[in-house]
Amino acid sequence: MLQQFAVRQIAKRAFVDAVEILSLIAVLEAGNSNGSSEALNKAGAGRAAGHIQRALFTRLHVIVARHYLPVRSNSDLHAARAFELLKNKDVRAGVTSPEREARLAQAETDWRNVVQTIG
Repeated sequence: MLQQFAVRQIAKRAFVDAVEILSLIAVLEAGNSNGSSEALNKAGAGRAAGHIQRALFTRLHVIVARHYLPVRSNSDLHAARAFELLKNKDVRAGVTSPEREARLAQAETDWRNVVQTIG
């Protein structure tokens, strides 16, 4: 039961992270595509804008990278742990339904492919 709760908590956190990732990407793209960099440079704020851009990239990297950390303890709440917990049939049955099993299996396949690519 506690492991099912952990999977649900990780899913909630991953959703919030996904929304933040999309927001960060949108801000970074807007900064590169609408002449704002040129305007900031002309206004003498180019260095500040550069620092902000690097901070946004750093935040983006931290959010994405933490989901790929090795599982170290039961208190870890990242995607790698969720996929590890989902290998347990009881946990899996408690967090999914037969109708959603195919989507979960596809997510596991996608996860393995990404991990193999970056590993």
